[in-house]
Amino acid sequence: YSMKLWNNIMPPEKRFTYPNDEDSLYIFKTSLLANIFTEIIDYKIRPVTIAVGRDEHGKLRETRGFIGYIIIKINHPRIKRIAEKTLALANHLGIGRGRGIGLGEIEILKTK
Repeated sequence: YSMKLWNNIMPPEKRFTYPNDEDSLYIFKTSLLANIFTEIIDYKIRPVTIAVGRDEHGKLRETRGFIGYIIIKINHPRIKRIAEKTLALANHLGIGRGRGIGLGEIEILKTK
């Protein structure tokens, strides 16, 4: 999602596309390459359920998510460049569901 958002807000010379490539096909191919060249180094996550209010019938509305961290290593220079830019955008915008009530908060930290 963040890569598509990047391409929508950036001028043509800064977009992640090649000439004659359809945007969605390029994003799909890049996503596959990102999956191949990304290594999970460490993680610690736990699921959480929180109440987000009541519906029109008074029934409690809940949503699921997770709290924790994931450390990844990207082993391809082009994919790393794309990931750094799109994750920085995601970090800035707080991409995720329910941001107004504190959900979808992310923080991207670059390590050595």
